[in-house]
Amino acid sequence: MKADKDNFKKLSAVYPSEAKMVWKFRNNCPYKDKDKRIVDYDALVQEISENLPTTKEQKRVKKIVEYLKNYILTYDNQRGYLNYSDKTIIDDMLYGLGVAISSKKYSFSVGFKIFKDKLFNYLRDIKQEF
Repeated sequence: MKADKDNFKKLSAVYPSEAKMVWKFRNNCPYKDKDKRIVDYDALVQEISENLPTTKEQKRVKKIVEYLKNYILTYDNQRGYLNYSDKTIIDDMLYGLGVAISSKKYSFSVGFKIFKDKLFNYLRDIKQEF
């Protein structure tokens, strides 16, 4: 049980959203059998702990994905988004992707232009592979 608490503390410190999911499962578990609930909870904590990003690149990817999830989940908070054209939505999604990858390089209009140029070159290179 001590290992479980240590894993949970580690998880909470680094990845609060995953820790929240574990805590929610622990407190709202559908099993009436306490032993089964503890085993499933322990397994969930262990699985999440084993899948925590450890390398610098894994942490970077985790940060990018978290940013994109939040960006997309809050997209409908914008006033008037229902009236956006397809072009606006595509540009917004590309902007979000660029900022997620590097907010320093790809933010604002100048950064977005740089990102679109880089993306265009990437897509052109892929097209030539086929």
